[in-house]
Amino acid sequence: MTEITAVIITKNEEQQISRCLDSLKSWVKEIIVIDDGSTDQTVSLAQKAGAKVIVQTSKGNFDGQRNKGIDEASSSWVFQMDADEVVPAQAARAISDALAQNQDFVAFTLTRRDFIFGIPLTHIINAPCVKIFRKDKGRYASHKIHEILKIDGPIGHIATIIDHYNIASISQTLEKYNYYTDVESRVYLEENPDIQLADLKKNLMGRTAKLFYKNYIKQKAYKDGIYGLIWAILHGFYILLHWLKITEGAINKKRLKP
Repeated sequence: MTEITAVIITKNEEQQISRCLDSLKSWVKEIIVIDDGSTDQTVSLAQKAGAKVIVQTSKGNFDGQRNKGIDEASSSWVFQMDADEVVPAQAARAISDALAQNQDFVAFTLTRRDFIFGIPLTHIINAPCVKIFRKDKGRYASHKIHEILKIDGPIGHIATIIDHYNIASISQTLEKYNYYTDVESRVYLEENPDIQLADLKKNLMGRTAKLFYKNYIKQKAYKDGIYGLIWAILHGFYILLHWLKITEGAINKKRLKP
C-alpha cells in the first residue's frame, strides 16, 4: 500500500478542522498540521484527532508553511490540503488506487466541488489543481500571498472529486477575505512604488465586473440559483476589496499618480 502524508495548514479553523481530519485518518499514514498561531481550539482538536501539530508563524509566507509540512512528512507521497477540504470515501479509494497503479507520474491533480452554507454547487466547474505529489518532486515558491507549487516531472489526473467547504458563512468568508487582502495589498504597495489612478479605476471596475460575468454566466453559477449568485458575488467582491485596499494604501502613502 502506498504511504501518504496529509499536510494541512491552519489558522483558527476550529469550525472546519475536525471534519477534514475525520475524512483522512482511516487511509493516510500520517497527518501533519502546520498551524499559524491559532488562538482558538484548532491545535487541541488536531492533536486529539492524532495529528502531528507544528506551530509556525507564517507572516504571510504560506509557501514556507507548506514546505515545512513537506520536510516533516515521512511518506513518499504528500497530500497538501486546507482545513475546509474533505475527502469523501469514494475519492479516498480512487486516490489510493491511482497511486498503487501509478508508474508514470510524480504528481496528480484533483477536482474540487465548492460548497456554500453546506450546500454543494453542482453546476460550477473548477479547474483541477495539483494536490498530491511525490515528496522529492514538489516544492512551493513564493508568489505574493498565493504560493505556487512547482512539480519536477509529469503530472496525471485522478478522476474524482473532493469537497471544498470554502463558504461556511458570510462573516467567516469576509474575515478570511480581510486577512488575505491585507497581506496582498501590503505586498503590492511594497513592490509598486508608483500607483497610477487609471490602472486603479480599470481594476476596481473592470476586473470586478469581468470576474462576476465569468463566474456567474460562463461558469454557469446561475444554474445553482441563489447559492450560485452569492458565490459569484463573493468572488467578485474579493477582487474589489483587494483593489480598494491598494487604493487606500496609495492615498495614505501619497503615492497615487494622476
